[in-house]
Amino acid sequence: MRSGLLRERVTIQTWVTTQDEDGSEITVPLDVCTVWAAVEPVSGNERCIGELDQRLVERSTRIRIRYRTDITEKMRVTWGTLVYNIQQIINPWARDRELQLICKEVNPT
Repeated sequence: MRSGLLRERVTIQTWVTTQDEDGSEITVPLDVCTVWAAVEPVSGNERCIGELDQRLVERSTRIRIRYRTDITEKMRVTWGTLVYNIQQIINPWARDRELQLICKEVNPT
């Protein structure tokens, strides 16, 4: 993968369970790593649902990073103020050079 394509800094996060001030268990994101990436919008869908015509927006994005072994579909990616849940991880041609993270944007506006 050519390094010139990786122009954006993204942070990959996992979820950990901890306790808040009251002793209640809460799940919070924890940074795993910050890496250079190519962020590429793939598709978008918008529709109205329910009687109140609430708008549902779904955006799919491919995030390409250098190959790593510590990324799973249970993680998420942040890019600036945007948050993406990882839906699928692709290792093109099984060459261990790059990963393509197929993601859905969380709460797009």
